Amino acid sequence: MRYKNINTNEVLGDTMECPKPDNTTRAYQNNPNGFQLVNPHGGTFYLANQAFKTMEVDVAGFSETNVDTTKPTVQQKLHSAVKHTTDRYRLQCASSKATAMLEYKPGGTATIVRNNAVGRVIAKDSDSIGRWSYVTLGGKDGKKVTFVSAYQPCKGKPKKDGSMTVITQQYAQFLEEKRHNPENVRRHFIRDFKRFVKNCKSRGEELVIQGDFNENIGINSDGLAQLCRQQDLMDPIHYMHGHPQDHFSTYLDGKEIIDYILISKSLLPSVQACGYMPFLERIHGDHRATFIDFNTTMLFGAQDTRLAPLAKRQLRSGNPMSINTYFETKHQYLEDHNFFDKMVQLKTNGSKALAEKLDKQLI
Repeated sequence: MRYKNINTNEVLGDTMECPKPDNTTRAYQNNPNGFQLVNPHGGTFYLANQAFKTMEVDVAGFSETNVDTTKPTVQQKLHSAVKHTTDRYRLQCASSKATAMLEYKPGGTATIVRNNAVGRVIAKDSDSIGRWSYVTLGGKDGKKVTFVSAYQPCKGKPKKDGSMTVITQQYAQFLEEKRHNPENVRRHFIRDFKRFVKNCKSRGEELVIQGDFNENIGINSDGLAQLCRQQDLMDPIHYMHGHPQDHFSTYLDGKEIIDYILISKSLLPSVQACGYMPFLERIHGDHRATFIDFNTTMLFGAQDTRLAPLAKRQLRSGNPMSINTYFETKHQYLEDHNFFDKMVQLKTNGSKALAEKLDKQLI
């Protein structure tokens, strides 16, 4: 048999419960060893999103998507795959600037928000070098939780590797940016990722970071271990379920844990379940998937708002009558609540409390 770990396919942590418990926000991450976009509907990426429908995943992440998302045709296929498996979604991909000849391009990540969680999305973006993507969800009283999907490449030597490996793609961009020691792509990853996490926290965001880091936390005191110490991040699986048995691996042909969930310590009370799933369960890949279930009310301060299916929404942007009715009704509402008089007051006194109140009325 090709993979040595498939015969000892034990799990670590909780088993994913399906159907999902009420008032639960579920996050999932996997390294699928690349997607094959063999048809207009997204090929194996479509199959993965079908699995998300069964698992009732709210936020999904992939490391090493291995497709060139700088190509419009690739983006179309990815969006088609998600769109045909959920009523609403947000998709954020990350890719280097390198352009591949075909759709296949090593590396990259993707972060997907599905179903009612879409109503919480307030920001999404990606690293310009293709190393991570993220989506920020909003909660009550200004609470913000940022979900990150990351991929740190394996060790390599860019001057000896092929022209389109993950290492050489990043090396080429570092050369272009005139960085010091551009060949040390893993050192640049951890430095840039630390800066990214620090910036998230400076904006008041709590973090859920999932990914394939090709690094065993704790072997050295720097790298991810240092990031966790500096930014108060923790591994909920090992915290709640203890250290795994010897030779537990998250890679089918590996010897150690290199895939992780890392969360802000402040989020720990909201964790209901988490764990490493068996190899090849539900979505094909050569890594174990991770999942984490949060109590939605504790995570965001309120339950998700159940959004109406798109087909049943009364306001249609392509329907002139619907748009006119909306604006007439909205204008009448604002007049009934003295919105325009209060706007004049705001220009005079500059009250922050009044500005926030008017902002809510306008929305």
